Amino acid sequence: LENDTIIALRAGTDDGVGIALIAGTGANAIGRRPDGRQLQVGGIGPWSGDHGSAGQLGQAAIQAAIMGVDGRGAASLLGDRICRLLDLRQIEDIIEFEFADTTRPPLDLGRLAPLVFAAAAEGDSLALQILTEAGTHIAQSVKVLFTRLFPEPKPVTVVFGGSVFQHGAHTQMIDTITTLCQEMRPDTRFVRLAVAPVLGALLFAYDDAGRSLSTQQQAQLRDRIEHLLADDGEGRK
Repeated sequence: LENDTIIALRAGTDDGVGIALIAGTGANAIGRRPDGRQLQVGGIGPWSGDHGSAGQLGQAAIQAAIMGVDGRGAASLLGDRICRLLDLRQIEDIIEFEFADTTRPPLDLGRLAPLVFAAAAEGDSLALQILTEAGTHIAQSVKVLFTRLFPEPKPVTVVFGGSVFQHGAHTQMIDTITTLCQEMRPDTRFVRLAVAPVLGALLFAYDDAGRSLSTQQQAQLRDRIEHLLADDGEGRK
């Protein structure tokens, strides 16, 4: 039984060695050495200080929007956009989601993450700040993995996986991580997954079976997975 972040690492590398960062429904950081030794940093949500998940970005967006309205922070595009998405008259009405007798469904914070990326793409300073802060925290996890798992001065591959990293409409969070990591290790290599991380599970299965795949075979496997996961045009996978 493995932490699912490890399959993103295998999907983005030839040997499953390096560091994988996941930002999606949750956030996680994990490293794996050539000898198979692994180390995870964080990964259990707010209790472990995780940043970069869709939920964490959504919560930060609400906080920034409210502080922008009451004067504790700068004005932002986020407040009006959150209100439109959630059908609120004003951002403070988001408290309605906290009452048990509300007619509103439970608030899915992850729904707000795309608003942060869209606002950042339009130059919104608070949205950019949210992504920068998340990236800074994630880079700290990478630093721990560099120090504790890869102390040797050799290049390490860092793989970005998960819906937030792979589909975010602005690269501020990734750019922050890469900049800070390169300050620590200038020769760090970065891979932003263009395929579903589940590919890594299949590749590990081939590894365990002692079978090697040619570059062409791996490409065919990637294409097949993407086809199987593709939307059929009616919202079904």
